[in-house]
Amino acid sequence: MKIKKIQVTVTSGKSYGHVPGHHYHDVEVSIERKPNGRWMVDILETWGNNQGYDEEQGKRQVIGRDATLDAAVERAERLAMAAGIEKSFLAQSLSQAASEAEE
Repeated sequence: MKIKKIQVTVTSGKSYGHVPGHHYHDVEVSIERKPNGRWMVDILETWGNNQGYDEEQGKRQVIGRDATLDAAVERAERLAMAAGIEKSFLAQSLSQAASEAEE
């Protein structure tokens, strides 16, 4: 039986962050199930300001991989917390992405 590839991306962040004159802060979570059945959870946090265009001032990225979705999410979340990724945006993006990946 061929395993269905799954790919989901969700971003949470500061309201109005990408509007000129404002600071932005985003946490993007991408979840992918590879054709071999293994799961990958990629978490990317970026922040900066918008001067008519986004000017990135920093970013952090972690990737969790495992044989099951739950294990990959748990691993990525542990790595994100250790890296200091913003907790509320992480929780929101991770929860929504994991829910969509399970469907």
